[in-house]
Amino acid sequence: MTPRRLPRSLEPLEGESLPGFLLRTAYRLDRSPVRIAELCGLDVRQRRLSSACLRTIREETLRQFAFTARLTEHEADGLTLRRFTQTYPPLSRLRTSTNRIGSAASVNWAMTRSSRYCPDCLRGDTRAVEQSLGGGWQLLWHLPVVFACLRHRRLLEYLCPACNLPLNAAGGAAGHGRSTLIKNAGLTGLHPLECRNTVPRHTGDRSDSAERARSVLCRARLDDFNSRIGTGLPDDDLDQLLSLQQRVLDYLSPQERGWGRDAMPDKCYFSDLIAITHLMKLTWPLGAEFLPSSHLAALVQAHAEPVIAQLTAEHQGRGVRSNRGAKVAPNDSLICGALLLGADALLGDRELGALRARVQPLASEAYRRARSYAGGICRSADISAALARATARRIHGLPLRRNLRTVSTQHRYRVEEIPSFLPRPWFERHFAAFITLLPSGDAAIERHLRRAASLRLAELVSGTTWAECAAAVGMQQKLAERTLKYLGRHLDGLGLWPAFEDVVEQIAKHLDATAPRVDYADRRRRLASWRLPVHDWRAMCDGLPRLDRLKENADTRIGSALIWAEATQGERMRSPVVLDLRQRGEDTQPLASRLGRLSDGLRGPSLRLRRRLRLYAEHLATSCDHKLDLAVPVLQIVRDETDLASNANHDKIAQEGLEAMSWAARPGRAVRELTDPVEQMVPDTLWSLFQQVVPTTPEREPAITSPRHGDRESLAAIVFTATSGCGWTQLPLGFGLSGQTAYRRFIEWTEAGVWVRLRQLLPAIPVTQGESDWPRHAIDAVSARADKREHRRHRMGVTSTGAQQKGSSTDLGTHANLFG
Repeated sequence: MTPRRLPRSLEPLEGESLPGFLLRTAYRLDRSPVRIAELCGLDVRQRRLSSACLRTIREETLRQFAFTARLTEHEADGLTLRRFTQTYPPLSRLRTSTNRIGSAASVNWAMTRSSRYCPDCLRGDTRAVEQSLGGGWQLLWHLPVVFACLRHRRLLEYLCPACNLPLNAAGGAAGHGRSTLIKNAGLTGLHPLECRNTVPRHTGDRSDSAERARSVLCRARLDDFNSRIGTGLPDDDLDQLLSLQQRVLDYLSPQERGWGRDAMPDKCYFSDLIAITHLMKLTWPLGAEFLPSSHLAALVQAHAEPVIAQLTAEHQGRGVRSNRGAKVAPNDSLICGALLLGADALLGDRELGALRARVQPLASEAYRRARSYAGGICRSADISAALARATARRIHGLPLRRNLRTVSTQHRYRVEEIPSFLPRPWFERHFAAFITLLPSGDAAIERHLRRAASLRLAELVSGTTWAECAAAVGMQQKLAERTLKYLGRHLDGLGLWPAFEDVVEQIAKHLDATAPRVDYADRRRRLASWRLPVHDWRAMCDGLPRLDRLKENADTRIGSALIWAEATQGERMRSPVVLDLRQRGEDTQPLASRLGRLSDGLRGPSLRLRRRLRLYAEHLATSCDHKLDLAVPVLQIVRDETDLASNANHDKIAQEGLEAMSWAARPGRAVRELTDPVEQMVPDTLWSLFQQVVPTTPEREPAITSPRHGDRESLAAIVFTATSGCGWTQLPLGFGLSGQTAYRRFIEWTEAGVWVRLRQLLPAIPVTQGESDWPRHAIDAVSARADKREHRRHRMGVTSTGAQQKGSSTDLGTHANLFG
């Protein structure tokens, strides 16, 4: 049966909503709004217009509605919120397969059935149709994120000034019944701008209960009142609210700004904004500092207090479990705008590190107060990846949710180009400041940090867990899990995981900029079965005194492990020869001891052998990179190293040992020879400053003890140890004193406050180019080592006493982890 058209209709006003169009059409035709809806084929049940019609109208119903109301289908569809489903994600979550959308609309901030309004807009303009029927009820007023009218620079109203009830309130003053798009839609003759709420009418006869309960229509004209929500609001607050409203409208209608659908700057803007408002209400007053004024903070507090009281009662077992009060958007446009303003400030530019620092306290408190509700907010599929990672519960720096471990990056390096053990020059360049944040800088934590950095680099480009990344970087899975557990104990309590990730991100950028990059995976693959030939090992030991035993034993496992570690940038104790021993169940400790003797405190023949091994590793690595045969000209390597050792000018080598070192060198473990080390470490500028602060020491009796070493030589040894990173026992002989003596002098001057006073003299150093920068660097390095010592003493509960003799064996035993 073909539907009949309405005898007359209206042209929809700009931005008009479906309820507003039905109200105006019904008033013009002197019919009830529900009757007009029935004639147009809209879903009407129990004399109520379904709220789902405002979200969208089905295609068949839309055609009938457009035909009956004498509209085009485009005009009819424009009366619904369907066009905002692409820009406002909460709308897209509402079900379209049913006409019963239930409470999901209000709980998810999707839409409100009770519209807000601007009295100035409802008055309309000078056109006859608007003078007669009033201005249009705007479609945007049904969105919770629209709280202000930019045209009239005012906040939207939501109460009828006469009955003081929200428009379309549920069941009148008693609050019973169900809310609907149009209240009392079956009544005829009501103006589109009249309040349709029912209010009780009381009479003087208190005995007549039926008369007292009889209700009447409010019928107050909403455009006749000059009440203004937010009266007394400071101008600065109003300006910020209006500015936020403008941004919200820009995101809702990106086409008006020339944005394409795929060119929107942030598609998760509204989802993130709403999620933060939930967290702010749930954890108030933690987010109060993000509101621009105490006035707005007081309003939000009054709104959040009932929510907090309900959660507290539930936690104590005194209340019914329901978070609806926290989930529903506030009706009051001022409170809603204040919440959105604070959420927008908290989100900021959504840079992950800063966002995590701002939002993590709220997320942690939310999980404590309402775990399931907080989990629903933070695990929502609609929020951005940045917010999801910022709010995710973490253990040992990693999100508990596996899918959040996938990081979207633009890094150009590949997993195969990551060394399994971060090279020491990289570690010193990027982790220098990070190490100062740790209570102790022992070798174990350094070793785990270098492993973890490689695993994190692999995670950035693969998105897999550390255990899964381990094989890709040539590391055992158990070793990766052990590293994660170790660092978790050390970094979790200090809150240093974000800082660790920031450091590795800088290393990743450095690796991106490196060209050409090394395929470490290919090196590990080609050298997996490689072993140092016996004749090569003996050739490298030739001509080196006191190494006859190494040559005669011909234990090539030592050279194989060291060369493999240099060529692949791996750990020598994770080399194939060591792993073979472990697989066979043999003891690896003897081999580990021999490897250690060729790694730490090297000098003389041992240092020369280590140089030959490094040259051998460089040749081997080059052969791997160029897909050449792995044969190495060992005799040429021996000649090159011999020529280098016979060269009397070691200035360049010493400078490299103190500053940059080669890519394979390890400062503090392979110490180079120095020429004039005292003058190099303590130039005249630094020495003149030091003489002003060093305490005078009485001369010793020659017959009782040996003469005291000079202050300049002692200072030079201390500066060298602090700037090069070597241990006290690795101090070169060129300084004229032992490492133990230098350490005692360091303790003596530290307790005398020499380094503090020396730092106070730093401004006296002239700022010029050249050598004048070295005194500043030297003083900073020594002061940092002194500060770390004091911090460690307090952590260990060690205090200086007058009875304890400075530099005694007891003091050295207490600080054994500093010495050596």
